[in-house]
Amino acid sequence: MSMKNDQEKEENADVELLEKKVELKQKQEGEEFVILQELANKEESFANDTPTANPYPIDSELPVTSQGWFEGGPLFSEEVEAKGEVQEAASINCKSDGDSSSGQVLHGKLGGEIADNSDQKKTDELEEAGEEKEDEIRCSDNQEQLHEWKQREEERAEELHELQRTREELEEVAEQLRGYQEMFQRDLAEEQKEKHEAARKQYKEHLSELLGVVYKSKAKLDASNEQLDIWNEEYLYSKLDGSNKELENYKVIKNVFALERLEWNEEKEHLHSKLEHATELLQQERLKWEEEKGQLLKQWDEEKKALLAMQHINSITRFDKLTKERDDLAARVADEKSMVESYKGLYDQSEEHCQYYKACFEEYEQKYLKLKEENLNISAKLFTETSFAERYKKIVNELEDKCRRLEEEKNDVNAKLCAAKASSELYRSCLLDSF
Repeated sequence: MSMKNDQEKEENADVELLEKKVELKQKQEGEEFVILQELANKEESFANDTPTANPYPIDSELPVTSQGWFEGGPLFSEEVEAKGEVQEAASINCKSDGDSSSGQVLHGKLGGEIADNSDQKKTDELEEAGEEKEDEIRCSDNQEQLHEWKQREEERAEELHELQRTREELEEVAEQLRGYQEMFQRDLAEEQKEKHEAARKQYKEHLSELLGVVYKSKAKLDASNEQLDIWNEEYLYSKLDGSNKELENYKVIKNVFALERLEWNEEKEHLHSKLEHATELLQQERLKWEEEKGQLLKQWDEEKKALLAMQHINSITRFDKLTKERDDLAARVADEKSMVESYKGLYDQSEEHCQYYKACFEEYEQKYLKLKEENLNISAKLFTETSFAERYKKIVNELEDKCRRLEEEKNDVNAKLCAAKASSELYRSCLLDSF
């Protein structure tokens, strides 16, 4: 019973461990889906924000689609605030050449830092998402999904490489812009106002170029984000379907294993009950045979003792009787001799007495023969009782043989039960290994 309880505890522990693994996997997938959903909602909220009007004269000359950096991106509001500050500084510092040049330098630095921060943050997010996805895929057993994920990761790596290259181009343009701004500042301090206007015009052209490159990069980034969202959604749905199928398969396997375990337990209980019943019957038969054997042995001993006592008593009585008769006859013979010697005249009478005693002797001889026949009858009865005792002894031996055969059958049943237990343990270990 304790072994059965231990097996049930081990099986319940294995089932709980598998259920916890499935719940943990579903929880991780749910958290990943929630994070991706929050990122998508945040990007959608950023895309729905309306940018403020740009009072800077250079941006007003550009098309509406090229105004602003990374419109709809996660850092758009910060870029708009920084840009507003730069525009205010530029509008105020247009009165003095030195102040405007310092504002332009500040604008270039802030623009470069915003671009660097946005690209770096996006790259870190993509790398973190890629690492999390790769860890989850390593934990799964589906090689096809791993291959598809690796292909997607290669495509994302190419996109990240393109974004990095665009970032480097932006940094180069920012460096050129800062160089132009420094040159413009020197020209304003050293040369005439005509050169200042030419440098400002050149600055506008480079700024227009920079904004065009930024817009193209923003469009590529938006397209990459949309494609990444589509891939993530498809992957999550495919992974959810795979998890549901695995859960259904696990439930089917669990039900089959539970049915087989119930069948094994029923068969084991049936064999155990049969063994107990056979053991009880064997014990009852053994007790019954022992009681019958004891009764037969006791009866045989009593009959043997009674027979020996009767034979001894009969022989003693016969011997005493014959001795007494012999003594009587001897006394009578002595009397008759004395009478013959005393009374010779009574010879005939003595002859008659002799005949009489002879007849008595013959009578006693017949009695002796009769007693001898009775002794023979008693001996025959003793032989019959002895044969009966032998037959009882043979029956007892047969019962002992039957008891031995039943003991061997019991050992065979125990061996079969041990083999069944071993096969059950082997089957259970195979099932645990398969899980």
